[in-house]
Amino acid sequence: MYRITYCKSDMHKAAAAIQVLQSSLGTTGTRVYADVRRVFDDVAERYELFFQEKGVKDEPAVREMVFSLDDKGRNGDTIAIVNTSPVHMVYYTPFPCMFAQVEGLYQAKAGYAVTRHIGDATKPLAKFGPHAMFYIVCHGDKTGGEATCDCGNCGNNLNLGRGLTPGELWQRLKADGLPQNPSCIRLWACLGADPPANDPTGKSFAAYFHMQASWDDEFKTERTLFQSFSGYLTMTKNGGYSYTQRENEATKVRAMDRLRTIAKPQQVK
Repeated sequence: MYRITYCKSDMHKAAAAIQVLQSSLGTTGTRVYADVRRVFDDVAERYELFFQEKGVKDEPAVREMVFSLDDKGRNGDTIAIVNTSPVHMVYYTPFPCMFAQVEGLYQAKAGYAVTRHIGDATKPLAKFGPHAMFYIVCHGDKTGGEATCDCGNCGNNLNLGRGLTPGELWQRLKADGLPQNPSCIRLWACLGADPPANDPTGKSFAAYFHMQASWDDEFKTERTLFQSFSGYLTMTKNGGYSYTQRENEATKVRAMDRLRTIAKPQQVK
């Protein structure tokens, strides 16, 4: 499987070539690397550019793809980073508007893959095996009881926050091809593991999300670990941070320090 992060270029030919590559290869796919490289070769030849592949230090399955105006590599730009390492961590957002930020952090990182909800005709999660850990990225602090997005238009417009209820979020994951019995689902959403502000003994959004999954007779999750985080979250390339008060540095800790287990896998004979 490949994952591609596209870069920007000020060269007119290279910029045009990037658009063609995006149309042909997208951001993820199941072609072997030799086939992916062949597409880069063909596009470079089409635009009379010179193509060079560069390795990334300590990451043999991550490669920089460089297009240049001459065969000496002068006036060249890195136009894409291709990642073909085995996938262990999948960052998925049900909201297309939030994809770019997550892609920039993880798509070119060995062992990681980033994907998003695209539409009813595609299943972007189906290409990943159940052994992977699935991070579900969304906002969780704007409207109680809903997962929301940056633009406010990627969810259900009939909902108060124009987001997704726990049940709707679960249905979107299923529709996008989540494999049966995934090893772990982590909900990355602010206050995802916290009870409602006006009901300290109430269930968190993550708990309701797990309930929807566990009640689904059409889908198996008995081997799945469900987790989420307490506090307000900031995502970084090295994992991110959690704050009990928004942007209050005195309350900042590593996000993993506020990771909460919502449900453990069942003992399956």
